[in-house]
Amino acid sequence: MMETVIELDLDGRQAAQSELDVARRRASQLSERASDTLAVLPRPALRSLRERAAADSTKNAMRTMRCAFLDAQVDAVYDEITFGRTHYLRLANWRKRPASPSLAWCRP
Repeated sequence: MMETVIELDLDGRQAAQSELDVARRRASQLSERASDTLAVLPRPALRSLRERAAADSTKNAMRTMRCAFLDAQVDAVYDEITFGRTHYLRLANWRKRPASPSLAWCRP
């Protein structure tokens, strides 16, 4: 009976990781599109009202996407950055850790 519980738990983690990978790829694609949109605009001081509105809309969409991503994936992300909840999440340790390319989309 205990083996079945462990198998189910591992299957759940694998499914969660798979879901996280798909969501991360989608978030990364949206982030790249937003970056491309902002890159073609002039510097903020030189933008027209329409260009400012486009930039604001793009930034707001990215904020909304990041919040939705974390609302749906917070447990999987926390498991990942704490190595399956085996390490404490402490700022001093976090700063020493190499940057994770998989979390690059969440930069401000």
